[in-house]
Amino acid sequence: MLDAPITANDFFYAIHHTARGKAPGPDGLPAEYYQLFPHKWAQVLELVYADQFRKGRMSKFQRHSRSDPRNYRPLTLLNQDAKFGPKALAYRLNQVLPSLLGVDQFGFVPGRDIRHALRYFHDLMDHCRRTNARNPAGAICLDFAKSFDSVNWQALDLVLQHWGFRCNFRRWITTFFRGTLVQVLVNSSRSNFFSLGAGVRQGDPLSPGLFVLFIEPLLCYLRALNDDMAIKIHGTSHHLLGFADDITGLVKDLHHAPHYLDRVNDFCTATGMRLNVDKTVLFPFRPWTDADRDLQFRLRDLGVRVLDQHEHTTLLGVAVGPDITPGLQLNHLLVRFQKLCVSWRWRARTLRGRVLLLKTMILSTLWHFLGAVSVPRKDLLQFIPLMRNFLNCAPSGAVHDPATRGQFSSVWFSLSSSDGGLDLPSVASSVELLHVNLIRQLIRHCRLDLSAPPKWFIPAQAAIDAAFKGQGAGMDFLYIPLSRLAQTSRWDDVPTYWRDSIATWSTKVLVKLHCLNPVMTKLTWPLWNNVFLRFTAAQRSLAVLHRKACGYLSHHDITRISSFCCIFGWIPDEATLREALAGSSIESARSMTAVVQKLAPRLAVPLHYRDFMIYPLPPATMVCALHVWAFDGHDIVYASNHNIKRLLATQAPPPLPLLQLSVPDVTLSPSHWAHERLLQRDVLPVYADFLFRLQHNGLGFRYKYRWLTTMVDCVYGCPTPETPFHLLWDCHTARHLWRLFLSPLTRLFRSVLGWDQVLFLHHLEVPVASRLIFGSRLPVRLFNIVRCVVLRTLWLNRNKALYDSPALPFFGVFRQCLTMIRLHFQRFYTKLTHSQSREFARHKLQLQAFRREWVRDFPDDPFSLFDD
Repeated sequence: MLDAPITANDFFYAIHHTARGKAPGPDGLPAEYYQLFPHKWAQVLELVYADQFRKGRMSKFQRHSRSDPRNYRPLTLLNQDAKFGPKALAYRLNQVLPSLLGVDQFGFVPGRDIRHALRYFHDLMDHCRRTNARNPAGAICLDFAKSFDSVNWQALDLVLQHWGFRCNFRRWITTFFRGTLVQVLVNSSRSNFFSLGAGVRQGDPLSPGLFVLFIEPLLCYLRALNDDMAIKIHGTSHHLLGFADDITGLVKDLHHAPHYLDRVNDFCTATGMRLNVDKTVLFPFRPWTDADRDLQFRLRDLGVRVLDQHEHTTLLGVAVGPDITPGLQLNHLLVRFQKLCVSWRWRARTLRGRVLLLKTMILSTLWHFLGAVSVPRKDLLQFIPLMRNFLNCAPSGAVHDPATRGQFSSVWFSLSSSDGGLDLPSVASSVELLHVNLIRQLIRHCRLDLSAPPKWFIPAQAAIDAAFKGQGAGMDFLYIPLSRLAQTSRWDDVPTYWRDSIATWSTKVLVKLHCLNPVMTKLTWPLWNNVFLRFTAAQRSLAVLHRKACGYLSHHDITRISSFCCIFGWIPDEATLREALAGSSIESARSMTAVVQKLAPRLAVPLHYRDFMIYPLPPATMVCALHVWAFDGHDIVYASNHNIKRLLATQAPPPLPLLQLSVPDVTLSPSHWAHERLLQRDVLPVYADFLFRLQHNGLGFRYKYRWLTTMVDCVYGCPTPETPFHLLWDCHTARHLWRLFLSPLTRLFRSVLGWDQVLFLHHLEVPVASRLIFGSRLPVRLFNIVRCVVLRTLWLNRNKALYDSPALPFFGVFRQCLTMIRLHFQRFYTKLTHSQSREFARHKLQLQAFRREWVRDFPDDPFSLFDD
């Protein structure tokens, strides 16, 4: 597969899967240009690349002027067409990378996650702090100078040859890189062209895969020669953690650090890479002691940076150090989070725009941190004021500034758009989602390889197995009712993040699911600590109710019904249980009878389960990963994040302020807010934002503000107090505007349009006669444009009169509305009648019919773009 020729199909895939919105190369052609006709460009690129492959190099430019981008060939300055060939090869390479690279390389390998790497590192630290107090186990954070730019092409070819890549694939790599010309751009000044002799280009789709292949021999070298230095857990050696060029060595004793660094330098000498010794960081997994002083001095003599007791460094974006705690890590993150909020504060004009900035540019740092570090719920509340101040455009000069009072309930921020909210992720529910996703990813890994759990889980598994004390092992933790067992001391040694994840899984997810393979599940799930096997009013597990029986049977590896059947040849009933407990500490016959009579019905299985073939089964530690639990008919392990959020959702929408909006009798349909979101695509975001705030009574009318309590009357001189209904509907200025602009729409709907229709589209239906001419959706979309423009124009004129200068006369407000409605109509017409639209002819006829209705009321407004 890797050595096959690059065909038009490969180029079609590369074009189709190239992200949009990226900056083009010097030819000025973005990815969208090629995506207009991907099948034709795929055929052209197949011929071009085949010619370059035959020549053994990518042509740089034609004979004419080098200042003209049209004279350049692909891959000179990474135009979009230059990326399609490497992208096609990168797709092939990604299919084999997981089988070639070690399981401790997490960077740029499909199916591996940076959060697994961080969780792996923190679990190793916890394990070493519990078990290795005397010898200072620690980490060696290596820093390579210009690692991507230092890749030796001859060494890369040898590495590829060693991994079994055949000549065609290697020739493509040589063709892509040989003779590459670059320019240096400094303050708009370009240097002369010069040729590269080493390195892989960052930004090239093929570069990440090539780099991790290139550096894998170093990782193999360190695994092979440093096994005696590695941290060992359950017979597994933990040598290092890699994320591309961020390599962290793991040693059971920092006395081995000089030997470890010597072997890294050996590799650098052979490949041309260079280790930044002064930027390489060493630190122990526990605080330094007085006995470690000589070791600290010897390590500093190596030229590396040795962290003192309270110093820290950054590993994959998270602060780590000898004595760092989650609280200190959180403080570093809070400062960074507050700076991001300040820098992005004025980048958006609308609520939804600010929510989008939070989700994409700011909250991503928080999710990255919370995906690896456990933070108490009370500490998570520190982020709420920063987020609320950002959304309310209030200043946050310091981390601990209080939240300003918003104009409407902050509950609407975290509700989904289908419930009338802004879709801003709740911090608490997002942490629970991260917990659940960690367990789902673990189950997915185990199903792919039932021989053993993934290596990144082994440190945590050691702590969990120790807490089981023989009453289970491995993936049996999926059924632990940890909310109750966490009160016992034996779970204290389990990493806090895993305790929180298991508690979320067992109490908030598993109990709401439906089992799709109940026979296998109930025969192979753990018996003694199971969230589904709890009895009495106190909801106690079998391990608590039958301590002696549980201890004896667990000692003989009977932890599930399948293991009971394997030993005694039959499912548990009173006879077999009496036989199984014959050698236990239950001495008297009366006690034995009481135990058997109570335990047998609790372990009973339906009669039709008895015909189930138990063999073959995977290892007992992995069997629970094969249990299929579903939500809405879909396996929870492969469910979307949207469905997991629905499963975890506990917050109901607050009531709308219908009385304050003067529409107390309005009842919204379940699909109302989804319909509103679709309609708002036809208007500018500032108009949609105004309508959202109005519907939630979040505009901040004057009667809300302490400093304007004496001025509550209408700004236009009406003796009526200013309310949403009066200002935007009942005031004489508003009444005249609505009468003019709703007149043509009233004829479309064949009914009088009122305040409840303007505000919530209440009972707004297109009659059958109008549907034949205008369609069923077009009148509602046109009405939405009119209502959004008129409402916001009235509001802006009110603010002008209140804060700046005298309000515009009625004619000025009317002309503003008419201008903005015209611009929206023209944009709407262009969108619906575009030649790419499948129904553009029908839409054009409907809009022409509406234009005839419109000019009856506005004869001087021709709407030229509505014409042919």
